[in-house]
Amino acid sequence: MRLAAGKWQATEAWKNADVAMYMSNPVLADGVLYGLSVRKRGQVVAIDAATGALKWATEGRMADQAAILLTPANVLLLTTTGELIVAKRSPAKYEEERRYTVADSATWAVPVVLKDGLVLRDESTVMRLTP
Repeated sequence: MRLAAGKWQATEAWKNADVAMYMSNPVLADGVLYGLSVRKRGQVVAIDAATGALKWATEGRMADQAAILLTPANVLLLTTTGELIVAKRSPAKYEEERRYTVADSATWAVPVVLKDGLVLRDESTVMRLTP
């Protein structure tokens, strides 16, 4: 966006019709957007932030929605069904390191990354997870 004649104006830099993010916000690291597309019932995707080109996408059926966070080495996806997916932060390919079930009820809130764990909330509790 830029300010021109006292008004904010936006110009489209790129558009990618193969990726649609409904309620999950992407995160940016090293020029790559990592996100969850609603295509194929939940594809984790990596998009070149400068060009909009799709770098990779999972097969799908990963999650309906997810809160997405970055750590120095990983992309964390907390799905609304209470699964925490830990994937390597890589523009080259999707590489899942671990998957945990962290809650028995819906997890809609974005977790907080701590130096030594996570704080997350499901429908009825707040919890702190440590390695």
